Amino acid sequence: GKETAQWLERAIATLPFAQREVVILVCIEMMQLKDVATVLDMPLATVKTHLHRARLALTKSLARRNARIQRETR
Repeated sequence: GKETAQWLERAIATLPFAQREVVILVCIEMMQLKDVATVLDMPLATVKTHLHRARLALTKSLARRNARIQRETR
């Protein structure tokens, strides 16, 4: 819902700049990885690395959020 979307926005905002750029272009703007590489003028492998690291960070952040919510609802 709205709360999750707001959380995701805040979580994306905490990512390092390059990771945040890649996530926004790939996951929000729905650009192809090769196009992101061209737009950001970086190798495709670097785009993939930024995306992978961002996804790991967001997954970790989501796990912490879910654990906190579970503790609060007990």
